[in-house]
Formats: sequence, structure tokens, C-alpha cells
Amino acid sequence: MRNNYFSIAAAVMFLTVFFNACQPPPMFDETPAIEWNRFSKDTVQQFTGGVSMIVNFTDGDGDLGQSDNDSLPNMLIIDTRTDDTIYYRIPNIPKQGAANGISGEIEMDMSTICCMLPGFPILCGSIPNVHDSVVYKVKIRDQANRWSNEIETAPLKVKCFVQ
Repeated sequence: MRNNYFSIAAAVMFLTVFFNACQPPPMFDETPAIEWNRFSKDTVQQFTGGVSMIVNFTDGDGDLGQSDNDSLPNMLIIDTRTDDTIYYRIPNIPKQGAANGISGEIEMDMSTICCMLPGFPILCGSIPNVHDSVVYKVKIRDQANRWSNEIETAPLKVKCFVQ
């Protein structure tokens, strides 16, 4: 009788593991999608930065990142204070397993941020006890020229002075 309970418990455990192992991989749309994650810190000193922007991504056919014959930028970051665009090139992202869909994080160095305050004539100047704030718009492009949705980051504080 005791062996019977053990056999039933072992069979249930085996079936649970078997069915969980056979779960299909997640299905993502072939058009890349991004969502805001975070900055590596919430305040940065202008020019000396050392802050990274981190964005989550999914791509259903796994063709995200730079291909061998693609020289165009595949990530646009727009400073909403000035509408200036920063162009990035995401390196090729390898496939993850048997399915083509990929997901993960993209991290970019944002170390050249400076203060831009309305009414202050010196761009990127040192202004005692003043903080600026910057929000970026971000979108990415896959190798099939499909652009992702556009997201906005959380505000990043920029110290306009040296302590």
C-alpha cells in the first residue's frame, strides 16, 4: 500500500514536470516593442554623468540589432527639451533558444547630459544650487525596418553645479 502512494506521488510529480517543460515559448509581435525600465541613478552631474538608460524590449522574429550590411542607426533617443536626437546602434542580438522571439534589456550610456534652462544664456553652464530635469523619447528599429512604439522615460535630474 505504501509503495502504491509513492508510485502515485511520483507519477503526479513526473507529469507536472513534463507538462511544465512542454510550455510553448512566449509569442511576441514581429514589430519590436519597448517599455521604460529605469535610469541607473535618478540624479546625474552634467557632463560627468555616468548614468545609463535601461529599456526593456521584445521582438517576435528576433531580428533586432545591427546586421552586417546595415549602417543606419536603429535606436533614436530624443531630448524633449530641445527635440535633439541621439542616434544609437544596437549590436546584433543573438537568438534565444529554438524559437525566434527575443526579449531583454538594452542599456545605453548617457554621460554627456547638460543643463538647459529657459532664460539662462549659457548652455550647459554652472548654476549654483540648480537642478534641471530631462525626459527622453525612445524608439528602436529592427532589421526589417519596423519601428517600435515610442516611449517616454521618467524624468532624470541633472545637477547644474559642482559641489
